[in-house]
Amino acid sequence: MPEAPRARRFLRAAVVVAVAAGLGYGLWRHLRADLVERNAVVFGGAKINARFKLAVGPGRAEAADQALDRALSAVREVGERMSAHRSQSEIGRLNRLAPGEALALSPSTYTVLLEAMRYHRLSGGAFDVTVGPLLELYTFEGQLVDGLPPQERVNEVRARMGSRLVDLDPQERTVRVRRAGVRVDLGAIAKGYAVDRAVLALRAAGFASGFVEIGGEVRVFGPHPSRRAWAVGVQDPRRGGEAVLERIELVDCAVATSGNYRRYFVHQGTRYSHIVDPRTGRPVSGTLVGVTVIVPEAARTDPYVCTAADAMATTVSVLGVDAGREFLSQLPGVEAILQVQAPDGEVRLVRYPDEDAPAQAP
Repeated sequence: MPEAPRARRFLRAAVVVAVAAGLGYGLWRHLRADLVERNAVVFGGAKINARFKLAVGPGRAEAADQALDRALSAVREVGERMSAHRSQSEIGRLNRLAPGEALALSPSTYTVLLEAMRYHRLSGGAFDVTVGPLLELYTFEGQLVDGLPPQERVNEVRARMGSRLVDLDPQERTVRVRRAGVRVDLGAIAKGYAVDRAVLALRAAGFASGFVEIGGEVRVFGPHPSRRAWAVGVQDPRRGGEAVLERIELVDCAVATSGNYRRYFVHQGTRYSHIVDPRTGRPVSGTLVGVTVIVPEAARTDPYVCTAADAMATTVSVLGVDAGREFLSQLPGVEAILQVQAPDGEVRLVRYPDEDAPAQAP
C-alpha cells in the first residue's frame, strides 16, 4: 500500500493527546517512556469523549500532567463558548439576538466566526455556519429525520441563512444579525479550533512533539517518540470498527475527515448524508462518501491549522468531487483524499493534487 506524507486517523468521538517531552528525537528514542492515560468528556451537550495518552520521559511526569490540564481546559473553554446546545454560550446568546442588537465576543469565538465567513466566501456558500435552522429541520432529539420536508418549509428556513445576515465588527469585536431567527452552528469548524488550542497549550508548556485528536480532527507536531512519523489510517466506509483503507504518515500537519458513512438516511432509494447543502437546503447525496483534508503547518501563517482543515473537509463533502477539487485549488499546500463509491459498492481513493493514477481501495 502506498505511503503519503500526511493524512488522517479513523473518525471517532474522542480526544487523544500523545505528548513527547521536549527532548531531541535521537535522544528520546533511546529512553524508556512511561504511558500516562486520562479520560474526560468535552463539549458539554455534544458529549464528545476525551482520551489522553502521553509518552513522558524521565522526570517529566508532573510537567506533562500539568500540560494536559491546560490543554483540556482550553478544549472545554471552546465548548463552553461555542456550543449551540448551551443556552449561555456565546453562540447560544448569538442565536437569541434581536436584529441590530450587538453581542461582544471573546477573541476565540470572534476568530472562529471570522474564519467561517472566509470559507463561506471561498466556497460560494457551500460552507455556512448559519445552517442552524436547516440542521433543526432534519433532526429530532439529535437523530436524523427519516424523510425530506416540503420544499416550502426548506425555502422558509433558507431565508434565515447566509453570511449576509451576520455582521462582525473588528474594532468592537461584536456580532450583530440582520434578521430574527438566524441560528449559528459552529459544529463544522469548532472541533478543529479546539485541536489547535490544545496544541498551543502543549507547546506553551514546553512539549515539542505530540498528537491531538478531537472527534476525528487530528493535528500532529514534532517527531514521533519512537518512529519516523505519526501513522494514521483512512477509515474504510464499507466496514465498521477500525478497518482502514490505507495507513499513512503525518508530519507537522492537521487532518480532518467528513463523510456520510456513519450518519445518513435512505429516502425513496436515495442515500442522504447528515451533511446539509446550505445552497439547496437538502442533505448531500452522491458518490462521495468520505473526504480527508490535510493541511501542513507551512501552508498557514497563523496557528489555526486544524481549524482550516475542519472547514475544508465539510466544504468538499458538500461540493462533491469536481467542485471540491476546484475549491481546494484556491488553497496552496493543501492535500486531500476523496473516497468515491462506485455502483458496485467498491470505494476508489481519488487524491488531490492529482497523482499519475488514483489509488484503488483494496
